[in-house]
Amino acid sequence: MNIDNIKYAVGIDPGITGSIFCINIKTRKMHSFYDVEKIGASMDIAGVVKYLKQFSPKETVIFLENPHPNGSDGIKTVYAGFIYGHGVGSMNGICLALGFDVKKVEPMQWKGYFALCSSASTYKQKKMMDVEKACYLSPENEHIFKYKRIDTQSYRHDRADAFLIATYGIEKHLTDK
Repeated sequence: MNIDNIKYAVGIDPGITGSIFCINIKTRKMHSFYDVEKIGASMDIAGVVKYLKQFSPKETVIFLENPHPNGSDGIKTVYAGFIYGHGVGSMNGICLALGFDVKKVEPMQWKGYFALCSSASTYKQKKMMDVEKACYLSPENEHIFKYKRIDTQSYRHDRADAFLIATYGIEKHLTDK
């Protein structure tokens, strides 16, 4: 892969309701993001395809999070694990069918890179750490990761995770250090 031709890094937080986040490599600014919609019990594959078709496979590298166990006690239920794995497989198949270079990223790699690994934290606390890190690294996009909804604060850890995966991909795989 010639990284000189690469314009975009796309991070994918897979799952039925995951998120896709695209960063311009040269400016390090957000190009766009897409929240994966759920249709019944499945992801909106047509929506994902439509979003990704705006990018040229020759100018874009996709960083896809690989399956991993987690949950309130660190282990997914069999059903949740199956659904997550289905999301990963669907995203991988879509990206490969569209001709993209797909790099698999383990959660421990990108979370470790950003110092987001804490065995003492609950699942919810870990997701909040992801949102806070994304806001710190990209303050101009804070409104995308957390925002006010009527009278409560809402957090989009799926967007934050996709952003962090793309940022990790840029810093570890697409830049000369």
